[in-house]
Amino acid sequence: MELQINNSEIKLKLVSDKELEFEQVFMAYQLITGRRDTLETDPEESTNLLDGAHHQSAESTTPIQRETIPKFVKVDLQCPFCGHTSVEQTKYGYRFIKCPECKELIFLNSATATFGIPDERGFYYTATKPFHRKDDVFSELFARKSDPDKPDAYNTIGEIKAYLDAKGIKHDGVTLKGKLLELIKDGGQDEN
Repeated sequence: MELQINNSEIKLKLVSDKELEFEQVFMAYQLITGRRDTLETDPEESTNLLDGAHHQSAESTTPIQRETIPKFVKVDLQCPFCGHTSVEQTKYGYRFIKCPECKELIFLNSATATFGIPDERGFYYTATKPFHRKDDVFSELFARKSDPDKPDAYNTIGEIKAYLDAKGIKHDGVTLKGKLLELIKDGGQDEN
């Protein structure tokens, strides 16, 4: 069996004499993408609720025995929104925490290279980056713009190119809708 996974920075080619298990293919995907998606087999085990918000568990990617990890673990919190810094506690397996000062959601990342192993100061998580729900990202991407004269993601590539032509913004060689929309935002300043 041969497996090849590419992203913009890394190329992985895996050759095996035997058929790979799905879990092995999934781990290769995680390695290349750097994502920590979980391979869920039982939705009850892999999700938690806190303050009415949905949390994804990192337990299925943890090589450490769950019994050895405390129920509540230390978090090194440095809020990217308001600058608040503190030591917090959260349940192990949660994917985000609320800043105690501004109440914004902050992504929980492993304090070490492996989930379930604390760093030298005893922190299991660091919280330094905003947490983005998948639905928030997509709703922002596909939101209708307030200016009806400017094209947005709902317009066709042809309509966007016609707008750029009418405004005198060069778009030679650009074929992706997202890149064309960026030219509208930039006003063509990046083009020569």
